[in-house]
Amino acid sequence: MHITLNITPIEIKHLVDFMHLNWQPSPSRMRNNNSKVTADRKYREVIRCATELEEAGIKFMQADGESLFDMKFENGVIKFPRLNIDDDSDPFWRNLVVYEQFSSKDDTLNYVTDYMNLMECLIASPKDVELLCQHRIIKNRIGDDQVIANIFNTIGFFLVLSPESYYSQLF
Repeated sequence: MHITLNITPIEIKHLVDFMHLNWQPSPSRMRNNNSKVTADRKYREVIRCATELEEAGIKFMQADGESLFDMKFENGVIKFPRLNIDDDSDPFWRNLVVYEQFSSKDDTLNYVTDYMNLMECLIASPKDVELLCQHRIIKNRIGDDQVIANIFNTIGFFLVLSPESYYSQLF
């Protein structure tokens, strides 16, 4: 993992805080995210799962990005940086989400929470995981697509949605 943070040790509260700081979206993406769309339960209903989006003509493509959170939607193509899923992914994401849910201030983007909400929408079944693996968006190091679907569905289902979605400009 390449770390490019400009922080002092006193700013880091503990290990999960360090991981959260390390996983921030790229600075250019943070500056360009001026969208102020309010997220609620209806937000999830609008975003269809990956297989339905593909059936509707949306394409998926792996993209390079400074951060895992640097997704783009251009000309009918959703571009995602690659996500590696292994046995440690579930507790890793859960810790980041819990940290963000309990430590974020009202004016802070909850980019991990928003990412998990988006992935929970895109992954409704093992077929969606298989599709995202075929397009090299997810690297399945667990081996079982159902396990990966369960990770996103169980984490995403119980999240408190942030007031403004980081990914609202995608949809």
